[in-house]
Amino acid sequence: MVNPPDAARPWPGKALFAISALGLGHAHRSLPLIRRLLAQGTRLTIISHGDALLTLRQELAGQQAVDFMSVPDYPPLQRGAGLAHYGYFFADLIGLARRVRAEQAITARQVAEMAPDIIIADGRFGFYAKGVPSFLICHQIRIILPRLLRPFQFIADIVQFFLLRRYDKVLVPDFPTRENSLAGALSHNWIARLLKPAYVGHLSSAQYRKAEKDIDLLFLAGGFLEGPRAEWEAWVARFAREHKAQRIVSIVGRMGGGRMPLQDGIQHAFVNGAARDALMNQARRIIARAGYTTIMDLIELRQDAILLATPGMTEQLYLARRYPQTDIAGAIGYAFRYADLPEVIRAWQVEDTLDGIQRAIGTRQRD
Repeated sequence: MVNPPDAARPWPGKALFAISALGLGHAHRSLPLIRRLLAQGTRLTIISHGDALLTLRQELAGQQAVDFMSVPDYPPLQRGAGLAHYGYFFADLIGLARRVRAEQAITARQVAEMAPDIIIADGRFGFYAKGVPSFLICHQIRIILPRLLRPFQFIADIVQFFLLRRYDKVLVPDFPTRENSLAGALSHNWIARLLKPAYVGHLSSAQYRKAEKDIDLLFLAGGFLEGPRAEWEAWVARFAREHKAQRIVSIVGRMGGGRMPLQDGIQHAFVNGAARDALMNQARRIIARAGYTTIMDLIELRQDAILLATPGMTEQLYLARRYPQTDIAGAIGYAFRYADLPEVIRAWQVEDTLDGIQRAIGTRQRD
């Protein structure tokens, strides 16, 4: 087990669950915990926004014990290029601080109206309340600053420490030792040593199915920045024209109308949930521009992939560089190989993670 059991309080009858809408990764990885809560009889108010909220509505369709609320998320940090990247960065930090204050006001209203027994936030830093057990799901304990701002890294670490310490416990979807960790220095650093978070194991809603490998090449796009996504799609089209694989599918990280006809030799798919898992299970080879949640999905699906980081996204670049470098069509990629993962990770199950979260938040299952 990742963490020893804490003193158990009754399973929450009502919970406020706030989920980041920057990309779909936070929504995807929160779904197993949401389903565990619902299975134990918890009534949920879920807060998110945009495509993430739409995804959650679709995945939880038919659930009577869920209410949804749309609250705009933070500005898209790390957008832009060159000097503009740094200008946007400072402006977006100010916007983020304002949004966190707005989230605090929303939390106070929700606590007064619904009286939740527990608050859980995944990537939303303003959803906590004094007197209500509040927990944050976060793998990025340290925010890696852009290159020119690295001299100020210690200041950023201090700010992050005081931001995260407001929660009763930080739940890290990673493993407790640096040697076996998926996030490396993002989740294991001096801030984490002071916070003493609960390392609960990887968290993913993806499901492995034995399937015929009839997709030669699957391109997978994640993230929330429109400019890099357009560049990625252009690169995928060039790659497909030059390599002419028998069947190429591209999963685009935004909501849309299911599978689309062939275009430039590529079948584009705007899919989530089981449809996304099916395509990933069918792929012989995956090339992914994606972050931490996709790495956890690859583990659940027992798949290898070539990871290409989004330009300017320091987290994605750090995560990708933890794997062996490889060149692909003029781009630098990094080879994620499932078989090379430590045995403790390959043997781990998401149910183990959910049990670890339950112990960390100090609840016991209903009889």
